Amino acid sequence: MDIKAHQANGFTRAIPANVTAALFYGPDAGLVSERGEAAAKAWAADPKMPGEILRLTDTDLQDSPDRLAVELRNLSMFGDRKIIRLLLQSAARPELVTELIEGPPLAGLLIVEAGNLKPDNKLRKIFAAAPHAAAVACFPDDEAAIDQLIREVLKRHKLEIGKEARSYLVSRLGADRALSRAEVEKLALYCLGKPEVTIADIDAISGDASELAVDRVIAAAFAGRAGPALRELERAVSSGESPQTVLIFMERHILRLMQLRGAIDGGRSPDEAVRGLRPPPHFSQATALAQQGRAWTAEKLEAALRQTTEAIKTTRLRPRLETELADQLVARIARSV
Repeated sequence: MDIKAHQANGFTRAIPANVTAALFYGPDAGLVSERGEAAAKAWAADPKMPGEILRLTDTDLQDSPDRLAVELRNLSMFGDRKIIRLLLQSAARPELVTELIEGPPLAGLLIVEAGNLKPDNKLRKIFAAAPHAAAVACFPDDEAAIDQLIREVLKRHKLEIGKEARSYLVSRLGADRALSRAEVEKLALYCLGKPEVTIADIDAISGDASELAVDRVIAAAFAGRAGPALRELERAVSSGESPQTVLIFMERHILRLMQLRGAIDGGRSPDEAVRGLRPPPHFSQATALAQQGRAWTAEKLEAALRQTTEAIKTTRLRPRLETELADQLVARIARSV
């Protein structure tokens, strides 16, 4: 079963009864993780047959490659089933799951979370072709998806927001689903007890010094200034900013540069391409974005996106390494210009 990006939310909310394995893939690690978690919780809460969620990575299977088969082909003695979330940290390794997916339906349930996979990727094709499996595309949120996320979160907190304020908030959020949701949740908590969310509320929550500190890291790194970028990163982390947040903002910036580069490759000048970005950038960033659009080719951006997505995945599994990984990535990005 091949689930397109616009069908992903509906699939995750109501997974077909015959599906026992799902692959969530795409460049937005936060969205992939969010949907994988939602699917696991939905399966675990099934009153007919509850499940126990087990989180694994491909590294965990190096010494015991048969572990997936053992966990997923047999029910426990108590009658419940295992739900395994398998995170592929490196290049997709279809041999880890091929036999399971191409065989009969599983007793347990398998969720695989991967990075961006091309249409001819073997893992993606295996899940899409199997009658009891699904390959679910998770691409960065567009403005409509972000708008829907805002409505969903604020409605749950019984908050209203006007059209102008909602459009402004959409422009402040980015491509990473997890980060966008966290920002809207933070805004909702700040506004509890008020009748309506205003632009002033949005500025009070999202327009803080930490965001400016991260912007300085990104600006220096993508301009090829490794020394200043690393110093700004150290300053931001020392002030309490999470290295993982820096990485997520870098991923969002790369996705925006890919949009910009696509317009340039399509025949627009860098300045025209910047003016065509949606949501529009702040006027103070326009010149730097145009310069980066000239310097960063599509190939360089694809490599940077792979490296950044990999770093984000690793920091989520091994938080102790997040500062080291952020340092390495910022230096690598700066050297790529």
